[in-house]
Amino acid sequence: MKKSKRLQPVRKLNKMREDNAAKTVGFARQEVIKEEKQLDGLVQYKEEYQSSITVGSSPSGQQLEAFHGFFVKLNVAIGQQENRLLEVRQELEVKINEWEKAHGKLKVMSKLITKFEKEEALTESKNEQKIIDDLPKIAGKEGYQIKF
Repeated sequence: MKKSKRLQPVRKLNKMREDNAAKTVGFARQEVIKEEKQLDGLVQYKEEYQSSITVGSSPSGQQLEAFHGFFVKLNVAIGQQENRLLEVRQELEVKINEWEKAHGKLKVMSKLITKFEKEEALTESKNEQKIIDDLPKIAGKEGYQIKF
């Protein structure tokens, strides 16, 4: 069996790994988008809440205390969401690196197979040419006459 044919299963396995890595990159990107939207929603809610307090009438001490407590909780939630977003972005980078690695292996294997196929085609062509060149000699020894 030719080298190029023996390597086809390895190429196929590398292709499957690359495809799987690409899917995980897609899922990781979706997760980043989801977490970004979550953070944007929290920030927007905080801004709306803050403006609603400042626009209204003068709040009492109790209302200010409640506002401050809720505002602190919102800031904590925003900080947690920023940390979560950072985590999913890092996960995305890991997944992209895994895909790049898988893609590189597939590319190398494909180039190697192409190289072997070219070498095999060249060898086959040379063998055919040798047979054609030797045919008149063989035919002449056997007493056959070949006309082209």
